[in-house]
Amino acid sequence: MSGKLLFKGREGSLLIGLIVTMVIVSIAGAATYYLTTGSSITELFKNNNLKAYYLAESGARYAAHLVQSDLDNGTTTYINALNNKSCTLSPGQFTLTIDNTSNAAYLLLKSVGTLNSGSWFETKREVVYKLTKSFNEPFDPNTFSKNWDVISGHADAATQGGVPLSGDTGLREQAQSGSTVSVVALKWDGAGGTPNPGLPDLLSQWNLSGGLLSYALQVKTAINYQGGKGSYYMVGLSFRLNTNNNTNPDDDKLYGVSYFKSLPPSADTSQTPAWVKSSTFTPIRDGFVYAILWMHNSDGSFTLLDYSLLGFAKWHKQTTYIVGDTVIPTTPNGYYYKCTAVGSQGGKSSNNEPTWGTTVGGATSDGGGSHSITWTNMGTVDNQANSGIVTASGTLVDWSALAVQVDEKYCSNSNDTNCNNGTYRRNFITVYTASPDSSATPAPYPRGTISWNYSSYFKSVKWSGHISGQQLASGSWSNPPAVETVLDSTFTSANFDTIKPVEIGIHGYYDSYSNNDMYFDDFALKLPSNAIAGSYMQYY
Repeated sequence: MSGKLLFKGREGSLLIGLIVTMVIVSIAGAATYYLTTGSSITELFKNNNLKAYYLAESGARYAAHLVQSDLDNGTTTYINALNNKSCTLSPGQFTLTIDNTSNAAYLLLKSVGTLNSGSWFETKREVVYKLTKSFNEPFDPNTFSKNWDVISGHADAATQGGVPLSGDTGLREQAQSGSTVSVVALKWDGAGGTPNPGLPDLLSQWNLSGGLLSYALQVKTAINYQGGKGSYYMVGLSFRLNTNNNTNPDDDKLYGVSYFKSLPPSADTSQTPAWVKSSTFTPIRDGFVYAILWMHNSDGSFTLLDYSLLGFAKWHKQTTYIVGDTVIPTTPNGYYYKCTAVGSQGGKSSNNEPTWGTTVGGATSDGGGSHSITWTNMGTVDNQANSGIVTASGTLVDWSALAVQVDEKYCSNSNDTNCNNGTYRRNFITVYTASPDSSATPAPYPRGTISWNYSSYFKSVKWSGHISGQQLASGSWSNPPAVETVLDSTFTSANFDTIKPVEIGIHGYYDSYSNNDMYFDDFALKLPSNAIAGSYMQYY
């Protein structure tokens, strides 16, 4: 009996073991199924996340350049059209929202990519672009002291003070008694080291750009010539401006881009301003208007980097001319002419304009008898000449504009023009001019207008001096590109976070202690959008 019982026990044990094994196998199978299914779902969500992000990024990229064109041109066409706009793309859609009012410095462009909308597997991703707005300064008397520091001389925002203002607000600059220099600086860094609300934060820009600072500036300017003034001036934009925390302009370090005019050195007297007597300006002291790029060094010296002659006076009838005077025909033909000989009683032009010869070196006769004039064809005028910047009498057209694009890059060395990487800083500097004159090309750029579309209103300056050995970003001086960008590394944004220089300003160098005879308006500053924030992704 005991044997039978033992046998029955073994049989039971085998049965129990079999059942346990079956249970274990079943559990393992279920776990394997769960793991496989879970892995598939995880992979599915991962793929959906990526697809939703690509949808959002596609929408942001599609809209960004259109919205940026609005910001550059002061319009809202695309901003209004694309706000709350949805677009369906396989396998989902993106929806755009645009916030153009919450922040004075930038516009928020949001794009939400949606996959499997309305289902249990719905996935959303959001991409946000911060696109910088142009900071435009109307020179409001109520906000002038908030936005600008007067570094040297005197300056204010007003509606009166000279013919050029014509009742509209603008910046008036005058030198202090005993000086001929006035400088104002943008007060981007507010009290206590905090950003000035409403103004671009240059330090944040520098940090977000990896320790580089790039921007574009523009301003319009006018000179009061009444009373025989305006024989000497240098007016325009300052950048990389470091005042060494004092109001003495003599030790400032800066680049300047200016409209420049000076009588020849032979006309110097004790009243000639000291700044223009710097030997670096001698090549352009001939009475004509130039666009110039220059530096001011901490030892008080100037360095002229390059220059471009902007225009010539047009020929006038019954006018006295002397040897050395230069004119162009009243209807420009692409050439300019120098007076190389006059009659025994001096030169006086005829009542009727002569027929101008187009052979370089050839002579054109004018006047007659003892007042005869010989005009010699000196060659073709450059890109800027007769573009509406200079009047027929050889003065600067009121409210002519200057613009400068400053791009700072890391380069491998001082000869690197590609600048894809490295630690050597270089400034890529491009200068433009524009005129409100009805004859201006490519189009008039009137006061009260702000645009960053260079091709619509501006001409890039074609440099002709090349006196300081500057390099071009592309091409060569013998075969220059259509847009000439000059490279220089003297002043950069290195240590910007500790120095916090004023960086940007407006300068006026004049022929005397001037009583509000230099005027400016429509100052604008633009930071590159891709450096402000790029894009960031918001997960739902």
